Formats: sequence, structure tokens, C-alpha cells
Amino acid sequence: KERAPIDSFAVVLPGQTRAFLKVQEGCDQFCSFCVVPLSRGMSRSVAPRSVLEAVEELAARGFKEITLSGVHLGGYGRDLDPPVELAGLLEMLAERSPISRIRISSLDPEELSDRVIEVLATSDKFCPHLHLPLQSGEDATLVRMRRRYSTADYRTLLGRVLERIPTAAVGTDLMVGFPGETPADFTRYLEFVASLPLAYFHVFPYSVRAGTTAAKFAARVTAAEISRRAEALRELGEERRRQFARRFTGHRLKVLFEEKRADGMLAGYSRNYLRVLAEGGDELKNHEVEIETSRARGAQLLGRIAGPGAQCEGRPAAQTASL
Repeated sequence: KERAPIDSFAVVLPGQTRAFLKVQEGCDQFCSFCVVPLSRGMSRSVAPRSVLEAVEELAARGFKEITLSGVHLGGYGRDLDPPVELAGLLEMLAERSPISRIRISSLDPEELSDRVIEVLATSDKFCPHLHLPLQSGEDATLVRMRRRYSTADYRTLLGRVLERIPTAAVGTDLMVGFPGETPADFTRYLEFVASLPLAYFHVFPYSVRAGTTAAKFAARVTAAEISRRAEALRELGEERRRQFARRFTGHRLKVLFEEKRADGMLAGYSRNYLRVLAEGGDELKNHEVEIETSRARGAQLLGRIAGPGAQCEGRPAAQTASL
């Protein structure tokens, strides 16, 4: 069977050091607020062989980092013959990928298996960075959303991830103002999110999508109240970003520099998704460089090209990890 051209499922933006490789399309979940199963159809996956060939081609083009993406990435491979689990694809990439910085885009919490966590923890090909959409921190709302986990499930999963990968950045999506979300619900929601060791949030106000089940729900939240709740979560999220950055001051981070800013500083991201600034020449762009961080500036870290004797993301220098 002739393979699909790479440009049919890889997104390469001009001037970027990171490519996005879409390995799955469509969704089988039918969450009550989402129109994707109606607009994009059921889950369809790119065969592992084609994924591996695409990664090799992206490496030949000079990319040092890729993000595996999908509309419903956790459903990857179920439609293939024979079926393949996402963990199986990751194991193949761990063994064969010529690109040593691989990120995984959003995964529904119930689909992050222990096998996937183990691959991420044991292979230095994968960045310690996960995005696990919570959507709501209140159980009754999760039921109305048709999500397949509870708040207790989410807390347990997050604990398993961070126990196995302590330096991981774990982010989430949060929706506010879902129909029926009372002030008391939101108070519990905010308290639950505040209790979680998350690195960042993406906050979305609920909006009606024609054709979805939720579009028929009563007890709508006013636009003004949705805005107020979103702002409360965003303020908490900004503080979490700053806290996560401060945690890694005085450590060594492996940074892929993406650009040189107007002020002459190189800027890029660590493997655990921290934006890092350092002085250096243009020749360091699109290279992974070990940086010793000195201080946080908001959610960013400032540092310098590392010498011996620093720590690497919480570990002694003698145990430098590829994080």
C-alpha cells in the first residue's frame, strides 16, 4: 500500500524548530459539549509504519522535536488491522525515532495507561510533559459532560504520573460555565483544581455548539458569571506557571532554542515545557543546549550555558538526565 505524503498529516510551520505530526483524526467519545464526532467523523489512525517514516523524514529536514497529535489521541490504533495501542506506537518510536525530543499532545485521562506512563518514564526520547484535560473539577458536571472519570480518578492518575516522572509538567484544559454549574459547584471546582500539582491550565468559557446534547440543557450560566469564573481560574493558572518555573531555578535544563529575541537573548523550551532565556549566538538556534538556570522571571527562567556542578531538573549533576 502506498504511504500518504508526509505533508498530508505533518504540520510544519516556517521558522519553527518543532513539527506537529497528526497521527489520528476524528473521535468516538461523544462528550455532550463537543461537535467533533459530528464534524470530523469517527476515529481514524495513521499506520505505525507511516508514522515512523514521517519521523525519519522530519529528522532529515532538520527538526529536533516533534509533537504527536490527534483529535482523540488516546483512541489511536483501535481502527487499524491489526489494532495497535498508543503505547505500542510509543514503544516503536522509543526504539527507532531519530528525533530525541518527542511530545505527546492532549490525552483523555482515562486513556493514559500505566504502559504509556512507563514508556514516558523510561525512554529519553519522550519529553516529561503531559496534557490531561480535566474539563471540570466537580463530579456532577463531569457526568453531564459525559466524561469517563471522576475527580478522584483524576487525582489518582496525576499522582501516578508524578510519582513515576517527578519533573513532568502536567497541564490541563478547564471549561467554565457549563449548563447547570451552580456557584457552589464552581467553588468546589476551584478548590479541587487548587489542590492539584498541575503546572499550567488552559481555561475555556462554555459556548453552545449546535447539534450537541449540551445545547439542549437548561440552567444556563450568564456570560458575566462565566467571565468571572474564567478569570478566577486563569489567575490560579498563572500562579501555578510561576510556581513551576521557580521550582527549577538553579537546575540544569536541556533547552531547544527556537529564536533570538530583539533583546539579543535566545529563547526556547526545556523538555518539561519551561520557557528559558539565555545569552548565546545564532548558531545555537535549533540546537539542544544544557542551561543552568539562575532565576525566574514570571513563568520564564533565565540562565546561562551550563558548566559542571549544577543540578539537572532536581537531580545531582552526576545523574544528569535527558529532561
